[in-house]
Amino acid sequence: MKTIVTTITPKYAAELLTRNFCNRPLNTPRIKAYAEDMASDNWQLTHQGILIGKNDALIDGQNRLSAIVRAGVSVQMMVTFNQDIETPLHLPLDRGNARSLTYVLGKPHILIGSANLAYEFISNENRFSKSQIGIAITDDVCKQLESAYETLYCGSKNTAKNITVSPVVLACCIHIMLNHGTDYVVRSFNDMRSNGFTNLSPCTASFFKQIVIDKISMDRKELFCRAYKAFDVDNSNKSRLSISQNENAFNDAVVALKSVISINR
Repeated sequence: MKTIVTTITPKYAAELLTRNFCNRPLNTPRIKAYAEDMASDNWQLTHQGILIGKNDALIDGQNRLSAIVRAGVSVQMMVTFNQDIETPLHLPLDRGNARSLTYVLGKPHILIGSANLAYEFISNENRFSKSQIGIAITDDVCKQLESAYETLYCGSKNTAKNITVSPVVLACCIHIMLNHGTDYVVRSFNDMRSNGFTNLSPCTASFFKQIVIDKISMDRKELFCRAYKAFDVDNSNKSRLSISQNENAFNDAVVALKSVISINR
């Protein structure tokens, strides 16, 4: 690790910002305040500066650099280089406002959770590290799921506990991406989110009762499998689905998942 004090020009600041891959959304009010201090020559050199990590990625300092660009002036700042750090997620920085994937990617946590679960089921690997590669995979899968996710989350904003969880959302998104009973899936899901019951089909009503009313304990794999079957329009008139511990049922759901989601490493 090496730290230097150097003058950062607006041009250099803009160049560093092009390597800003894994940070939180910019803080506009903070950037404005910083820029005003810089433009009025009230900016002071402190221990807080810029951190450049592995592959010259910008790890910390995006708001300061953005302020330099906004102010259009050059300022002195401490710059630290540390090739051992890949992303902001590896830093013990800003614990009060942690750099979670929700902040980094700017996407809902349920969508990110569904993307991670899709990766886990397709690759048969138990999660992956928050490296640049891991974050890129999550972002790519999120983009593949995003349209179906937005279609699913229409209507009621109320949330039934245990319904809006990643295994259920992922299962619903698969049917939507396959264009298999989309209206049925969306209507059933939003009825559940609104704690509805009377308008559900026998199959989705049974599923709702199992996980919300009876609160039957099941792992993510079984919940995903049950949700995939429950939101299948072809099963709408069935009042009971016997799929517990059924590996074939899970494999069928994963085959469908692989048909709509690709993992690009």
